[in-house]
Amino acid sequence: YPRTYTLTGISSWTPNSGPDVILRVRDDTGIFQGGGFYVMYNRDVGINAGTDEAQDEVAVVWGENNPRRKSVLLAKLDVGDTYDMDFSGTSKDVRIEYVSRSSDWTTVTVRLTRI
Repeated sequence: YPRTYTLTGISSWTPNSGPDVILRVRDDTGIFQGGGFYVMYNRDVGINAGTDEAQDEVAVVWGENNPRRKSVLLAKLDVGDTYDMDFSGTSKDVRIEYVSRSSDWTTVTVRLTRI
């Protein structure tokens, strides 16, 4: 850490093109207890056109490892915003930072840092 990632929205994604669509924050310790944190760029085009939440923002979501369960939107980030994933003061706490957006809005850069 820190690690920097380039994300694109689902409608702009091309297989093997480089940018990721979604990041799953790994849990090597069992803290997540069967769930996971996900970081994604909610680009407001294509199948996401007219989205109500986190329009053209980076979304941080908690979801269980069961697709029938609802996910929970934890944060909506715009350029320069951060969100701290607090795991009860363990050494696994992580800050997600929305670093930048491309001029054509197709990709964003996020950085994950241990805090």
